[in-house]
Amino acid sequence: ENMVNPWGAGTGEGNRRGGDAGGDGREPKKDHAMMEMCARPRSHEKNRASPSSFSSRRGGCGWYERAGPGKCRSSMLLIMIVMLSTCHGFIPTLPGGGISSRVRGLCATRTEGPLPSFLSRPPPPARLHAVQMCSSGGNEEEKEQAEKDWGSSSGSVLQEPSAELVELALNNAEAVVRAAGGCIDSLSFGREWKNMFPDFPRSKFDGTKISSFNKLLSVYGNERFVIEETKKREIKLYVLKDAKGREGREAYMRAEEQLAELAASPLGAFFEIRGGRMRAGTSKSLPPNLASYTKLDLLLDAIEPNLVAFAGGVSSVSGRDAVTCLNHIKRLQYQAKYPVQQTRVSSFVRAFADIAKQSMKSLSSKNTALLLNALSDRDGYEPLLELASLHLQDLAKMADGKGSQELEAEDFFNPQAVAVIVNAYAKSERRDEALFRAMSRVVQHLRPETFDAQAVANIANAFAKADVRPRDEKLFEVLRQIAREIEWEAWNPTALAVLSSALVKVGSMDDKLMLYLCKCAVSIFKAEGSSAFSSPAAVAALLSSMVEANVEDETFFTAMATSVEENLKLAHKKKFDAKKNLLVPKNNKKNVKKLSNAEKSAKRFLDSCNGALVASIARNLRMRGKLSDELSSRLSTLCQELSLANGHAESVADAITAFAPGADKATTIYLSDCILLLPLQVLKSSATVSDLLAAMANAGWGDGAAAAKLVTAAVAIESYTGNEVVSMLESTRKLNMPRHFAPLLSHLQKVVVMLLKQGTGCSTRPYAAMSAQQLSIVASILHNAGILNSSLLDEYMLVLPLLKLSPTDEKALREVAEVLEVEGRRQDAETWRRKASENTLLAKISQLG
Repeated sequence: ENMVNPWGAGTGEGNRRGGDAGGDGREPKKDHAMMEMCARPRSHEKNRASPSSFSSRRGGCGWYERAGPGKCRSSMLLIMIVMLSTCHGFIPTLPGGGISSRVRGLCATRTEGPLPSFLSRPPPPARLHAVQMCSSGGNEEEKEQAEKDWGSSSGSVLQEPSAELVELALNNAEAVVRAAGGCIDSLSFGREWKNMFPDFPRSKFDGTKISSFNKLLSVYGNERFVIEETKKREIKLYVLKDAKGREGREAYMRAEEQLAELAASPLGAFFEIRGGRMRAGTSKSLPPNLASYTKLDLLLDAIEPNLVAFAGGVSSVSGRDAVTCLNHIKRLQYQAKYPVQQTRVSSFVRAFADIAKQSMKSLSSKNTALLLNALSDRDGYEPLLELASLHLQDLAKMADGKGSQELEAEDFFNPQAVAVIVNAYAKSERRDEALFRAMSRVVQHLRPETFDAQAVANIANAFAKADVRPRDEKLFEVLRQIAREIEWEAWNPTALAVLSSALVKVGSMDDKLMLYLCKCAVSIFKAEGSSAFSSPAAVAALLSSMVEANVEDETFFTAMATSVEENLKLAHKKKFDAKKNLLVPKNNKKNVKKLSNAEKSAKRFLDSCNGALVASIARNLRMRGKLSDELSSRLSTLCQELSLANGHAESVADAITAFAPGADKATTIYLSDCILLLPLQVLKSSATVSDLLAAMANAGWGDGAAAAKLVTAAVAIESYTGNEVVSMLESTRKLNMPRHFAPLLSHLQKVVVMLLKQGTGCSTRPYAAMSAQQLSIVASILHNAGILNSSLLDEYMLVLPLLKLSPTDEKALREVAEVLEVEGRRQDAETWRRKASENTLLAKISQLG
């Protein structure tokens, strides 16, 4: 209450209060005086001096003033602010133009002493001018300009951005909002801006008043945009002021209402759709245990704060964390059944993909593989795939730099990562030959013991599917060698099927390896029984590969037939609860028990079956003589239940081959209907029609209605290959249905003439479009049908000199010569003798003889 000079400037008799200081003129110590003043209780009245004592004490060392309690408190507050503040420009900025009169009255001494130096310091001009304008009136424009020019405490002033730059930014912002439908949230706005205008010079706003998109639109875009608050404080809603904006806002609100209605409906409990609450805690790291989330909406709610913090610039998300989020979203994305959910998923995927793209150089091969796995089945990410390819090629070069030394799996790549990478690019149908060549070199450097069966199968399948030419024979040789060294216990039916199918597709079949794979399948069957083969797709692919590779392993095909039959018997014998893994006996529904492993396998087998798989399994077992009558009946019944009339001509051909021999009336009608229900669009391919006719011929099934439809389709096709023509002609001969196939034979004769003309009409490099064996078959069949005409005879005479002869062609050439001679003499003997004398056919035959 009795104010003490805190600065202790000047000299004088000092403070003579009680024990404050002696009267010898010594200068009191500032620290002790201040501590005593702060520590003295207000109720202490013993040493309070009388008012008259202060009126005569005006030492130059300080100033004193008797004041009431209210003034003392305010004075104390002012002095404390002055002492503790480090900003010397604080006091001069008080309203009134410089130092207020009250401050001057409190601070002025009654002697000649000056004011403290920092109180007499002039205020910053910009701030002082702004305060004076705000407090003392003046021109309104000058006031507004003064408020805008209010800088920092040091007097720095933010610059006004150029009008051209602001106009360009507002035009871009309008384009982003208009592309979004007239309304967009601030989180999506920043992301879409980067996608639409990646080269916009945002750095030109540095040092200006535009520090964010929100500042740009709120300060300079009032004429175009409306900024609204949302339930989440960090996120704003940008709406155009025109009709497009009103429509977009209504659509946005409708979507929000639909989501709220869905959450409140009975479906909401099923889908666990809830509003996204901001979680407490830091935004720099991902929520723990993302793998434990089983609901998509809960997962997105958990990771949304990370995106909000990243978009706001208050935190960062690493590329590795972005990849983690992408894979967890992919794991649960099947739950996004409503448009609002699908839109939200796409927004999250795009955001995390952009983060991963920016951090691509820091990603390891494993993280890059996971990134590709998450995005390979989505459209619109081609630039990211291209960038990932270049990054992986750089890593492959680093791996090659180790020379002849063997790579450690953890250094650059491991087989599992390579398998995921090449499968992702194969799935995206990108013919990135440079990447596949690089991955091939990596595979050849990795140690064989680091591979497992699944990695070998997946790598082979990816290279086969990508169809990179020329074939990398060295790679497949390495994979075959590694596969032979893997014990049968490490294999499973799916890996066996994938590897065998890939080897057959590229023609890199090894008889020893194929037999070893069959042996592994038999060993698995003996060890685990039919429950190991619960995937009908794996069984069908494994059987098809071995049949196409001409593998004759009776034990293998017997084991496959037994596994299929056991699964079907158990599946048809028991009644399964569709919702639970429970077995319900037919006679006593109350007696419910858990399924055994074999029963679970049978249930999975039956649930995974479709008509195409059943037909394929039955066809391959039929071709190896392992389709018993009982198994054929079960598979036929199942195939009819699952239906084949869905446009898959190959499956129909498999069903005909499998079930037509010895078929009953119901099966015959079913197979005929399958062909009749095939759309004409499917039958526009010559290969499809040829396969269906071959299936009918091999099964000895001459259905008139089916044959008539195939003939109609074949006559409308003009483009054939030599093999297709021969196959169709042989099918007509086997079926022996001349009345039905007469139009087809005439059409095929014209096709052969065109094929031969195309070959001989090439002036620079003439060739025979068909081989000697094919020409022999065509001539024999058309001759026996009695429709071989002179046009075809003339083409034969021109083609025969172009044939490249070999010892195996002797019989074919003799047959052609005999047919031509008989037909030539029958049609025009004189012309035939003249053409025969000019032709070298007889000379060629004599040379072979």
